[in-house]
Amino acid sequence: MATGYDPKDARRDRNHDGHVDAADRTSHERVAHAAPDPGLTKEVRKDAYERGRADERARHKRSPLLTLLIALAAIFGLAVIGLYIYNGGSFTETGRDLDQVTTRAQQEAAEVSREVADEAGEGLQDAGRQVEQVGEGGGQARPAQQRP
Repeated sequence: MATGYDPKDARRDRNHDGHVDAADRTSHERVAHAAPDPGLTKEVRKDAYERGRADERARHKRSPLLTLLIALAAIFGLAVIGLYIYNGGSFTETGRDLDQVTTRAQQEAAEVSREVADEAGEGLQDAGRQVEQVGEGGGQARPAQQRP
């Protein structure tokens, strides 16, 4: 006795979660409620998982600056721990070493900035002389004279 049930029709009428949607059936169809297709369920779960991951990635955007700051803080922390171990477990010695390093770095930075400022000042003076020469020479630029 034929009941009019075709498993292919039931699979076609299922929505994304494997259940048969009653609104998609006509009144004269007879659909048997079978277990959901395992392959379809696995695909749906994988798709939902990937969409969830993408949504979370969009919600939690990473900041390269913050990542850099955290990495620098971690490196500094490891350096302090290394100095602590090197100094035989003395934070006093570690602090003294760090003070010496920062003082030396400040002095070197001040020296370099003075040199850069001097070079920039000389460059501006050379540019000013060249402008004066252009004004005196009637518009023709001459190369700036090199100072000994």
